[in-house]
Amino acid sequence: MAEEKEEGKKPEGKKEQPQKKEAAKEGGKDGTAKEGAAKEAAAKEGAAKEVVAKEDDAKKGAAKEGTAKEATSKEGAAKAGAAKESAAKEEAATKGTASEGPAEDGAAKKGAAPKEGESNAAAAPQKKEGGAKKADEKGDKKGAKKADAGAHGPFKSHKHKAAFFLAIESLLGKISENIDVWDELIESGPAWFFNTITELSLEDLPAATAEHVLVVLIAAFQSLEKVEIREHFLKRLSVPLYLSLSPRRLKLEIEAFPKLKKPIAKLQKQVAADKAALAGERTYFPRIVTGFLIVLARTDALWAKEGPAAKGKQKAASAFVAHAELCSRYLEFFTDLLGQMPTRRFSHAYLEDVNVLVHCKMMQFSSADNPSADLFRKMLGLFEGSLDFPVHNQTAVAMTSNDSEQQHCGKATVFQRVAYRYYSDKLRDAAMCNLSVIDSKHQLSQYVAKLSDESLAELCEKLCLLDKRLYEKVPLSREYLLQIILTRHTKKPDYSDLNTVPVYPDENLLWDESRIPGDQFTGASALALPKLNLQFLTIQDYLLRNFKLMQLESTYEIREDIKDILAKMRPQYHEETGSVTFRGRHRMAMPCSSMEVIKVAPPPIGFTRPAEVRAELHMNLNFMPYDHVQLEWDRMGQHDVLILISFGPSDAKAADVRKRYGVTSVRGCEIIDIRDDDGNVSSGFDGLSLTGVNRHVRVFLDPVAYQKDKNNPATENVYDSFTLIMRRRPEENNFKAVLETIRDLMHFPTVVPEWLHDVFLGYGDADSAHYKNIDVEEPLPDADKVVVERKEDHTDVLFEEDIPRVHDITFSPAQAEAITTANRHGLCMVVGPPGTGKTDVAVQIISNLYHSFPNQITLVITHSNAALNDIFSKVIKKDIDERYLLRLGMGEKELETDKDFSRRGRVNYMLERRLTLLKKVAKMCASIGVDEAFADTCESSEHFFSHHMRNRWVRFKDAIPKEAGERTARWVVDHFPFTKYFDGTLRPFWAGATGFGKAMEAAEKGWAHFEKVFDELGDARAFELLRLAKDRGNYLLCKQAKVIAMTCTHAALKRRDFLHLGFRYDNIIMEESAQILEIETFVPMMLQQPLENGESRLKRVVLIGDHNQLPPVVKNPTFQKYCHMDQPMFTRFIKLGVPHIELNAQGRMRSELGDLFRWRYKDLQDLPHVKQVSEFQKANAGFTYTHQFIDVEGKETEPQEHFYQNLIEAEIVVHTYMYMRLLGYPASKITLLSTYRGQNHLLQDVLNHRCPEESVYGAHPRVSTVDKFQGQQNDFILLSLVRTERVGHLRDVRRLVVALSRARLGLYVFGKLDLFSNVWELRKSFEVLKKHPTKLSLNTAEVSFPSTRASGDAGAEVTTVSDLNAMAVLVKRMETVVVGEEKKRRSAHEVLQPSDAQLAYEEEQRDTFTQATKWQGPRAGWYFGTGTYGLGYYKDPLSPEEDEDGREAAPGKTKRAGGDAGAPQAEPPAKKKKHGLDEEARREALRKVKAAQPVARSSGSRQQPPKDAEPPAKLSKTQPAEPDAKA
Repeated sequence: MAEEKEEGKKPEGKKEQPQKKEAAKEGGKDGTAKEGAAKEAAAKEGAAKEVVAKEDDAKKGAAKEGTAKEATSKEGAAKAGAAKESAAKEEAATKGTASEGPAEDGAAKKGAAPKEGESNAAAAPQKKEGGAKKADEKGDKKGAKKADAGAHGPFKSHKHKAAFFLAIESLLGKISENIDVWDELIESGPAWFFNTITELSLEDLPAATAEHVLVVLIAAFQSLEKVEIREHFLKRLSVPLYLSLSPRRLKLEIEAFPKLKKPIAKLQKQVAADKAALAGERTYFPRIVTGFLIVLARTDALWAKEGPAAKGKQKAASAFVAHAELCSRYLEFFTDLLGQMPTRRFSHAYLEDVNVLVHCKMMQFSSADNPSADLFRKMLGLFEGSLDFPVHNQTAVAMTSNDSEQQHCGKATVFQRVAYRYYSDKLRDAAMCNLSVIDSKHQLSQYVAKLSDESLAELCEKLCLLDKRLYEKVPLSREYLLQIILTRHTKKPDYSDLNTVPVYPDENLLWDESRIPGDQFTGASALALPKLNLQFLTIQDYLLRNFKLMQLESTYEIREDIKDILAKMRPQYHEETGSVTFRGRHRMAMPCSSMEVIKVAPPPIGFTRPAEVRAELHMNLNFMPYDHVQLEWDRMGQHDVLILISFGPSDAKAADVRKRYGVTSVRGCEIIDIRDDDGNVSSGFDGLSLTGVNRHVRVFLDPVAYQKDKNNPATENVYDSFTLIMRRRPEENNFKAVLETIRDLMHFPTVVPEWLHDVFLGYGDADSAHYKNIDVEEPLPDADKVVVERKEDHTDVLFEEDIPRVHDITFSPAQAEAITTANRHGLCMVVGPPGTGKTDVAVQIISNLYHSFPNQITLVITHSNAALNDIFSKVIKKDIDERYLLRLGMGEKELETDKDFSRRGRVNYMLERRLTLLKKVAKMCASIGVDEAFADTCESSEHFFSHHMRNRWVRFKDAIPKEAGERTARWVVDHFPFTKYFDGTLRPFWAGATGFGKAMEAAEKGWAHFEKVFDELGDARAFELLRLAKDRGNYLLCKQAKVIAMTCTHAALKRRDFLHLGFRYDNIIMEESAQILEIETFVPMMLQQPLENGESRLKRVVLIGDHNQLPPVVKNPTFQKYCHMDQPMFTRFIKLGVPHIELNAQGRMRSELGDLFRWRYKDLQDLPHVKQVSEFQKANAGFTYTHQFIDVEGKETEPQEHFYQNLIEAEIVVHTYMYMRLLGYPASKITLLSTYRGQNHLLQDVLNHRCPEESVYGAHPRVSTVDKFQGQQNDFILLSLVRTERVGHLRDVRRLVVALSRARLGLYVFGKLDLFSNVWELRKSFEVLKKHPTKLSLNTAEVSFPSTRASGDAGAEVTTVSDLNAMAVLVKRMETVVVGEEKKRRSAHEVLQPSDAQLAYEEEQRDTFTQATKWQGPRAGWYFGTGTYGLGYYKDPLSPEEDEDGREAAPGKTKRAGGDAGAPQAEPPAKKKKHGLDEEARREALRKVKAAQPVARSSGSRQQPPKDAEPPAKLSKTQPAEPDAKA
């Protein structure tokens, strides 16, 4: 298997230093070592022997297929196991710990499979020799033979062993990169690998090797959606595991869940009949737990031996560290098993029965004064929280706080009863005391300390905490027994209480690398972080994990922003005055003149923190003397987050940022409003202008953090010390709203629709939320017309406003199925591959719901404003009354329409509409001769309708003749009372009324018009009664709007307001849901209070997205890859097997371009127009093929960390672009894509150098990364893959799908073929690309764009461009001849203009991509590019740097999206008019160039460019050059 990994991402074990024999021998003789050995023996007796003894008595010898430790029986088993481990420890002490010595060191250093095999081969003889020696000492030859046979473990041969560890190494690379781990292995047949890994005894492997195997096991149990993995691994954690429980614990489990009785009895009979039955299912998990306890005891022995030598050091010896990390990895494995119900249901009982938690707490190395065990302590806390999580293990029902309290009281009551009955003489006080006394660990320990060791053991046995068979045969330490009682009976902390957790990070959390890792993730060790897997225990578990990860991710982003700002602000603390000065500037930071707390509200009932804390910040805008930057600060709005920083003494040479700049405190706050000296107030939304330069910002402080600071003397006065204010972009500040929402949901009823609950948590039937499985009383509407045809005939329309708006799209069968399914009750998931019309489907769903359920409210959610505006602009064109449409959020200003669909705009529309309707009422009054005063108000109009209009209509209906002969059209015309009103309509009112029936139809239409008018007036009446704009807006939101659109960020920010207003909705449609974080998908479902019966009002959830494209952006790689934070709910549901509809017809691109990624989807076809539209049938002018992979012999460079560039690729990409422009391709139709932001900057540099905008090439094309271009498209894409040494993150096939699906007409990929084509994940796409030659093939006979040549026709003359030099010669000659001919034809003073044909084509083809050529404001503060001009830079002191992640940071750390100008900028400078080329002159010139074209040369030949051809730029490794005047 060809495996490629990013450098720095390769998981490695910790390096281990071999111990010297002399030191080891001395340590073995040392009294301390003896004492440690004794302690270890006691721990061993309380660990491995307990498990082994229980196993043997329960199984009666059935574990003979297991390891030697499991094969022994009764007391002999415990003694043999103790002897074996004791011998191993003695050998480690005298021979330098063979398993941790050179053999393991080799595996730890490299992690490579061959060396891994060598390490096992080196360790095996020593273990074999030790085992044989022990067996000979007993005189048992069979034992010696078993030890000899066990040298290879489950491996049949060395070849088998090498293949296994090679597969382990391959899987580790994929796990560390967070890409699909198992597909390649499953395709090649996984049975041999799965069987081997489940038969391994991890405790017999070197620590680093065992940790690697555990990582793969963890990944396996996280991938239970794979059928092959589920069938092999899940059965090893199932009902047969209960047979390994102690009898008392098994009885308790059956009593708690009686349904277990029959299946367990059946299994017991099966095992009684055949001792070997279900051996694998019964012994697999006990073997792992036993191995862990052995490793735990071994680790404690190593600490006892190495601890004194390592005292006072930051890290102990490597053997101990490696074992401690292995223990942490075991705890990670157990925690993951407890975190999903299918495995928790069985593993929880066994882990408690064996007292794994107690064993861990008994270890001396886990003491707080050992920094080397810090990770183990944190993992132990995570494991304990998972073990004690309040959920019923069998029913998966969440336990309320009352349930948990009752469970704890029940345990305490049982303890008191047992104490009173059996130990009343010594435990009478404990038996008679209040239950709250037992909650105290100190008090309980005092009570039970009165008992003897034997009585303690008996008490544990009677409380079902210990197996009697164990303590009768093996003496257990007193401390161990006490710890068991205390662990089970002291009250557990409430892990879900988030009211004491601040939402803003402080200085301690910001720089805690153990909780907030840096930007490198190798997967080398376990991390004490929660994970977002496929399943969750309860809603509270789901919220708790997301809260922690969201908090840590936002903290990481803030930390990176602070680093960037401090590097430019350069704060200097003056100790003599205590003041701080800043020697630089940054547009996102401003000095704080002073700050005071102005209000502290009393705590609410039941809380100790204040209800509200307000403060006021003072600053002077003159610090940043640039108008547009000051305007940005004035435009900060309500809910924007500010970060406050204070400083103290610093150390300029310190590596730590906090010490280097002297950061002492960091706090957060939320803006209320901004004021100037004159008292003018701005909240950012009202557009008010403030005067002067002094600003007073009123903010909310975090009450939790404020109370903690006041309770701590060290931080009591922290709010008087802040000297710097840092702001962040609004789109980055939703973290606070999300965290507060989660905190609210944790303490209030969280109602998920009953039909969605099990699917949401990942349990039960995956299709239980499908409409076919939901019993709903709601009547279904008639089937909507899905295929919508254009209607041109509107002759029956009376008024212009009644002309219906239609959508001229004919939907495919898959689209029609998606639309009709979304109309039903339940969950509807739509997978939309590139170009399949996801947005059009979403729009039609919205329209159908509006017409089918007119009284229901539909919520439209997207992640970005651009996507929301795209879908909303199409909704406007549908036949939906615009008074029911509402667009919330600041992005409404970017909506491409003249109408205002914001809350304020809709209120104004209703007020204007009210006046229009009242005019119609006045016309009605005049038509029937009634006083027009009825048309003064909506209320009087309603009286007019009831008493005059309806009465006349009723009298007209009652007067209809009953005799058929009298029923004529003339009678209807003569008696209809409102004919006069319809004078002047678009068509005569009675036109076509040729009979009585037709005449009555016209009359009915007229009356329907009146009813519609007064219905609208009824809606407008509320706006007449309400006088405040705020009240009108709230009424519009809660009572009138039927289709409400907002981003998920806005939903989180305004959730509390929605709940306060009583907002209600029935349906949610979420577009681009595969790009939305898990929790951000969940929050929009929680914007309303439950119904009176406690159920959710939500009826439909429609998720539309594509899980085969890139997931949401998570900045921290650890949270992304280790915690799976980038897994959206949409993808999780797909993995769980939730039914979904996959759109299967694309219409975006040529069919041959679709072949590049078609294999990733089930049955992706092309729409008929792909084979009919002319632009898809024509070839690309100047190119032989419509797509091609060009093999480039370039070399990647890394000027800065993660800032990859490839100069040769950049040059040839730009020269290809120049070639296209000279042929007449519009710049707006070409996009230059790359897979790294460093290459983006380099492409911009080369473009500036080769194609000045004043030259013949005109405006530059759009340059973007693949990640930023997701969701967009262009006609022609030039893609640079950059990397030449390692594949990098393109190994994620989702990124490849995005890269290959952006082009409509032409895709040309530049990269190193040998590197990418051998990667298993990418092979299918590259098989298609390799069908064409890998050298750029051009058709030089064509001299203009567009081409008349048919697609697939290579043309008359084909030129193969062998290298960059050849391309440079071609382009230079074309440029020289074309421009020269143009100049001769035109006057020297005439500005060159495009031909009429070219202008007409560009006008016809213009689309959204023309926006990419507009001036976008200042470039990033620093960017790097390489060329003949060196490692250049461009610096704008006011424009923060940016990278593809969207965060302002140092070079290589960007945040602004491609094409996003960021904050408002000054007006762009005037640009010179671009030159163009006359079409006829171009063709004539290129015909002359034809004769001078270089011919294709054999490989290896090299053609030198002419003297007038500028050579390609070369990479300079010197210091950055000074920017030229143009820059």
